[in-house]
Amino acid sequence: GGTMQYSLDNSSWSAAIPTGKNAGNYTVYYKVKGDSGYSDYTPSPNTVSVTIGQKSIADPTVTIESIPDQTYTGNAIEPPLVVKDGGTKLEKGKDYTVSYHYNHTDAGSRALQVDGMGNYTGTQGATFNIDRAAQTISGPVSVDVAFGTTLDLKSDCSSNMPGATLEFALAYLASMPSGTTFNAADGTVTAGNTTGSFAVTVNSAGNANYKDALQKTITVHIKEKTPSTYATEPTVKTGLKYNGSEQDLVSAGTANGGTVKYSLDGSHWTDTVPTGKNAGTYNVQYKIVGDATHKDTAPHTCTVEIGRKEVTVAAGTYKVSKKYDGTTGIGTPSGALSVSGILTGDAVVVTTAPVAYTDSNVGVQSTMAVAI
Repeated sequence: GGTMQYSLDNSSWSAAIPTGKNAGNYTVYYKVKGDSGYSDYTPSPNTVSVTIGQKSIADPTVTIESIPDQTYTGNAIEPPLVVKDGGTKLEKGKDYTVSYHYNHTDAGSRALQVDGMGNYTGTQGATFNIDRAAQTISGPVSVDVAFGTTLDLKSDCSSNMPGATLEFALAYLASMPSGTTFNAADGTVTAGNTTGSFAVTVNSAGNANYKDALQKTITVHIKEKTPSTYATEPTVKTGLKYNGSEQDLVSAGTANGGTVKYSLDGSHWTDTVPTGKNAGTYNVQYKIVGDATHKDTAPHTCTVEIGRKEVTVAAGTYKVSKKYDGTTGIGTPSGALSVSGILTGDAVVVTTAPVAYTDSNVGVQSTMAVAI
């Protein structure tokens, strides 16, 4: 007298039996849809409760693919996982979470745990391996050491392994030039006065997280120092006049293979161009102090003049007079000359020496020369 109808929401009905996929509780509604000879019928209650349980993630059909070996990085390592239920790949954060057992930073065999969520429950464990990282020694392939100088190879070499101890040694069958010494304990080479080459090896033992380093070989060349030269030689400053301030006496020079040094007394040398303030003659010395592979140059001396500043002298209130005595003898000065062009803070003493009159009569001579 009719057909069965089903619904999961008590709103949308169908003759098809409802289905469910995901784990959880379902309520199924049902009723009879009457035909032409029968009326509809809804029993009470008209529901059944159905549960789809979570699948154990430890089920044999759920697998964790083999985890490739990882390499130590110094940080916690969380390798990517491939978890499958049969042929279906499960999704992290939806079907499962991952946790790690204690240390998963250092090299060694490490464990993790996959915990089911959503449609899955339970746990499944897996292990993976963290390999030691490669240790690399960085440094020069060859170095030059000039006669009479010392080179610290330890300062030129380093390892990517924290706390590494570099071990230096004279290479097998290596022979050093006469007079040259090598201290394996601290990696220093002190050159003698004979040219030649030899090889030094550098090693570093590994630790729990780093492998032993591959041996590095450095070729050491003992060489005579080459002459240093001026790229730009210092030049004398010309036309200097006293202006109350310090003035550079020469233009700065530059050197190939060293540093230009300056001195005013031949004893104290500096990188700074010397200066002078007062008028006078200055003897400036300069030379190149060579670097580790270049020779010093002999000092060179140049003479620099700072001229006196000119001032302007006017008569001002200065005058020379005397009572008529029938001679052209020297008169008596009075008043003061006017001096301009003196810098603030400076003082100038003007000394005058009047000369004799050119005429002995009263009122004939109105000007005269005065020696200053």
